[in-house]
Amino acid sequence: MIIAKKSIKDINFDKTFVNPEKQVIADIVLTLFKIKKKGNYLLITDNIKQTWSDFKSFFEIRKAAGGVVVNNKNQILFIKRNGMWDLPKGHLEKNEKNRTAAVREVEEECGINGVEIIEKLTKTYHTYILKKRIVLKPVKWYLMSYAGNETPVPQVEEGISNVIWVDTVEAELLLKKSYPSIIDVIKNYKIKIQQKLK
Repeated sequence: MIIAKKSIKDINFDKTFVNPEKQVIADIVLTLFKIKKKGNYLLITDNIKQTWSDFKSFFEIRKAAGGVVVNNKNQILFIKRNGMWDLPKGHLEKNEKNRTAAVREVEEECGINGVEIIEKLTKTYHTYILKKRIVLKPVKWYLMSYAGNETPVPQVEEGISNVIWVDTVEAELLLKKSYPSIIDVIKNYKIKIQQKLK
């Protein structure tokens, strides 16, 4: 779902709503959780801030942070969680800062120490149902470096069965069995690397 001030070219939307009122947004949220197929929705609005606020009001917000970790060989650290390839991330603890949570989660989920944040990378949102509540999970992603030589160890109690270092070609193969938000994160990582090479 995209919230914008005007139409977006080059994207086909299943439905477009113009200046939707809060009840219409509520109906959209319910529809998104009832349909079985993927769909694209465009909300055109004169007040993006208000529309976004209205949309978020129907969810429980669970903030998280994570990282695209790169080693000295320019390999990226991937985890396999519940059968899907993912990047290390996790929820913020009470009063925890995003950067602190991102490093902690990477180190806990991958069994390594000494991860360092280079810079902010991007932010993603995804939704899911937890105990009959609909959750919106904003994740702040950071580009990170790792200079150590520890062998990664998966945090099995978090559903992680594998942790591996892969190059960008191998990463593309893993993304075929990953989530749309993770594909977006890696896309942003590649853009960031290309900008640095210019």
